[in-house]
Amino acid sequence: MAERKTLSGRRGLYGPQDEASGPGLWAWQRAWPRRLFEKVNVVCVGSSTTHGMGASAPEYSWVGRLGYMLRGVDGSGVLLNTAAGGIHYRADHGGWTNTGTLADTAADLGGNSKDMTAGATMTRSCVCDGFEVILQQGAGIGQCSLQLDSDPAKVITITPSTLGSARADGEFSSWVTYPLARGVHTVKMTAIGRTVLNGVYATDGDQLTGLRVYNAGKSGSVSGDYTTTGALWAQNAARMGQLQPRLIVLMVGSNDYSTGVAPATYEANVRAAVRLMRLSNNAPVSVLLVHSYRRLDIASPTYAWSLYGEALQRIALDTVDVDFLDVSAHWPVSRAADWEGLFYDDVHCSDRGHALMAHLISEYLKRGATLRSAPPSQASAPSPDPATLSGLVSAWRASDLNALADAALVASWPAYAGSDQKTLAQADANRQPTFRKTPTDFARNPYVDFDGNASTLGDLMTCSFTSRVNPPATVVIVARLRGHWGSMFSGYQGAGGVYLTLSSSSEMQMVMGGGSLSTPYAATVQTGRSRWAVYVCRWDGANSAFFQSHYPKTALPGLDTSHANAGLPGVTLAGNSAGSGSWNRQDVSDLLVFNRALSDAECENVLAWYGRKYGFDGVGRSSV
Repeated sequence: MAERKTLSGRRGLYGPQDEASGPGLWAWQRAWPRRLFEKVNVVCVGSSTTHGMGASAPEYSWVGRLGYMLRGVDGSGVLLNTAAGGIHYRADHGGWTNTGTLADTAADLGGNSKDMTAGATMTRSCVCDGFEVILQQGAGIGQCSLQLDSDPAKVITITPSTLGSARADGEFSSWVTYPLARGVHTVKMTAIGRTVLNGVYATDGDQLTGLRVYNAGKSGSVSGDYTTTGALWAQNAARMGQLQPRLIVLMVGSNDYSTGVAPATYEANVRAAVRLMRLSNNAPVSVLLVHSYRRLDIASPTYAWSLYGEALQRIALDTVDVDFLDVSAHWPVSRAADWEGLFYDDVHCSDRGHALMAHLISEYLKRGATLRSAPPSQASAPSPDPATLSGLVSAWRASDLNALADAALVASWPAYAGSDQKTLAQADANRQPTFRKTPTDFARNPYVDFDGNASTLGDLMTCSFTSRVNPPATVVIVARLRGHWGSMFSGYQGAGGVYLTLSSSSEMQMVMGGGSLSTPYAATVQTGRSRWAVYVCRWDGANSAFFQSHYPKTALPGLDTSHANAGLPGVTLAGNSAGSGSWNRQDVSDLLVFNRALSDAECENVLAWYGRKYGFDGVGRSSV
């Protein structure tokens, strides 16, 4: 390993302003000890070796073995008397017995699931004490059934949510209904309607506590697949939003090497991948970048394998809570020199090679946290308060609702600042959102919960302004997206069709538009989901841009803001400007509307100010 450096500079949780704090994997080191009394999830992302190619069974892949090697020891290497822990069986792993019509589909972890037509079945057996089913939800998804141990009395019908577009967040736990004694058990999945199954997690004493390792490997994947132009990042990140891992192990690069991707391009792709995968995590997440062995089937590579490792090391040196492990020296340089049988073929590990890979990674992860493994607590408070900026039309904050009881319905939400302070309102009690006073799930702030789950009418609040707000304009919203099938905000429902909006596009993305959701009046931006963040939308012709916590500015020079219906005659939260649909599942703590374009510096300050107020920036996590 090369010598590490601690770089100086402004710090935050993640993002372009962050600089390295040295090795230690801060979030992982704090989460790992908690496996003894709560669930701690790890997701492994990579290509065919990560998927398990070359291993005789999923249990013998390096991903399958990693959990076993991490669960039974404490930080000092002392053996603990704990259960072995379960394993994630992907639907595209070997060992399933299938009947009926099934097809591979690019969905969920690893970008691959089984699309099952009605009547199709998938069956497998393993040592466990229960199963958790990992499947898609959304429009076009039907019921399925789970049968345990071929027992007709142990059949459970699973009814996924059909709201919104297909999304990777369905999970069902059989052990809640049928606790099983540890032993060999069989699970049979039968599609009643269309079912998209990513697989099952077979529990082994880790239903409620323990360390779980999930497999997001995809055969043939390259670094570019995990960027915004690739097919894998959104599928992986969507499921990560549900799993909320505290560690991501990323081992990709072998196929970049074999296809001659330039190391500089590879480095840019991996940097983008790290940022994108973090967009779905509400809790801090560490990332371990693994430089694997050199594949042996490339006689004349375009670039040396070591250059890809050097690229990963640079990323780890200047990105917070990212570390680098080079395992390449542990593998032979040819099949003739492979005396121990680490290779299955010229590309993939054998069972022995997978075991070595799991050992090397687990030993690295079991190191003690180092001195500067977390951002320091000493940092000046950002200023000014965004509500004091010029051009503010109206601003709302959930803390002004503290007179309400926790879980009370919100009929009105008055503004507290601005030149045209209005009250967001909802008279229909069936559509009123819920006030959450007691912080939960890493939320340190009170918020208004728009559930968006009603079959016909979702939660929604709206108000009209005295004068329509036209571009240039800026909208700031502090929120957590819990589902992408509607509008975070839009125009006043009494003036349908006139709006500035941030509305649903596809998994992990939304459309920022004015008067239209089509180009050139709208543009797609990456938003992530399941995490608290500050989002800033600026409509200002060629100077338009989208800002969000822990992610670089997205410039939108091609966004046309001159549409006749681009404007805010008022504002609606969690629905469209007509109040007739586009319900969005979201939690909102703050909303601000400005009748001017905030500068880049002001937008960055807005991110920093709310990040510090609500703890999004991670400052103060360490006493160092």
